[in-house]
Amino acid sequence: MSTEQERDLFLLKFQNYLASEGPKPIVDQQASADVKATTVCRNLGSLSDYAKSLIPNLLNEEDVQLLSDFSEKLQSWCKSQVGQGTIQV
Repeated sequence: MSTEQERDLFLLKFQNYLASEGPKPIVDQQASADVKATTVCRNLGSLSDYAKSLIPNLLNEEDVQLLSDFSEKLQSWCKSQVGQGTIQV
């Protein structure tokens, strides 16, 4: 399995975890779920940006790039799920 396939598999498993965590939101709870998804995406983007400031003293560039790639893919996935009523993987 290539490194890229391993990363995609990790992302898929992470998405499955997020999608299966707790009961599926009902219509009244959807706005709350959308806010949570948006907050997770924003926080992950902030974490990725902060990690860039830690190069080269604490993190290496390859690890930060992996985090950045993961963050971008997960943010894209989260944005596609917001407002659908349930998260589907």
